[in-house]
Amino acid sequence: MSTTAKVTIGLSVIFTASIVTYVHLSQILDRKKMKAGILNDVNKEQKKIQNLKMLQTQAELKRAYEREARNAES
Repeated sequence: MSTTAKVTIGLSVIFTASIVTYVHLSQILDRKKMKAGILNDVNKEQKKIQNLKMLQTQAELKRAYEREARNAES
């Protein structure tokens, strides 16, 4: 086997192994990003629910304050 053929085969093997490794690592990173996106969505939804509860509580407190203010004026 000639030296040129050996070099060509060696470079082909290295190139192929590099591509396979790159694709594998890329898939791992994509999965991590997708999982992080899902966790972000869950956290946003929980924060939204918490904010709505806080808004309802503030509205109830405002109504109670307004009732007390009207009763104090009477």
